Amino acid sequence: RMGQRCLGVPSPQSTRKSRVNTFVYLRQEVRTDKFEIRKVHRAAFDQPGEGKLVENLRISEALSVSLVAIFEGKLVGHVAFSPVEIVEEGKDDHVVRGLGLAPLAVHPDHQRKGIGSSLVKGGLEACAEFNIDRKDPYELIVVLGDPKFYSRFGFRPAEEYGIRWENECPKGAFQVMEIVEGALERTKGVVKYHQAFSEL
Repeated sequence: RMGQRCLGVPSPQSTRKSRVNTFVYLRQEVRTDKFEIRKVHRAAFDQPGEGKLVENLRISEALSVSLVAIFEGKLVGHVAFSPVEIVEEGKDDHVVRGLGLAPLAVHPDHQRKGIGSSLVKGGLEACAEFNIDRKDPYELIVVLGDPKFYSRFGFRPAEEYGIRWENECPKGAFQVMEIVEGALERTKGVVKYHQAFSEL
């Protein structure tokens, strides 16, 4: 199921539409999408937590990137990216800013069509655009999920770089990629997600 039970200021609304195939396209969420986004997460995860997480991130102005997939006029998928901090152990004043990919959901009726992969690819592109001209750019993107799926997009096991999630998780499941060149060479520490994740 493309409801990955993991961790899963809004960017300016973009009119750019990214084509997935003849019938599906991606775009930034708009205000009227929020109820359909919750419904998609509820259907994908079979429980309300992830939809509520997205709502709490939105209320906290912590949805840095929020993309939806549209099929025949209907919202069928969603991916969110929100700020994280990588804190070097013993050096609380040394904090690297990053983004966390979570949650990702595709409605069960539309899974296994490449929509989830397209949301990840489109989301990573949007994160790179979000970073342009920022004085304090986000340097890394992290995700907790299936390595076989996320490795396709350039994610690598975070433990290989001395980076770990603050909670326990299966070996290789917590992954990272850099969006600022050289960031992985100079970053080690513990990843802390937005406080909304503690309520999941």
